[in-house]
Amino acid sequence: MVLDREHDNHITSAYGLGINYNKTKVMIIDREHDNHREIKSVSRCEVVQSFVYLSSLIDNSGRCENG
Repeated sequence: MVLDREHDNHITSAYGLGINYNKTKVMIIDREHDNHREIKSVSRCEVVQSFVYLSSLIDNSGRCENG
């Protein structure tokens, strides 16, 4: 998914919503384990290697560990 700030703002404003790009994080799932290139940001959003969601740690290989 490509984040296009102008398009996203147009769509979300129709519903009275907005995207906070300072808080938005992006994780790219690497199912082929092709880690030879590292992407630092996507449309000014930080790219992360893992994140915690509902007490579960999810990483960029697609693994999930319950907390």
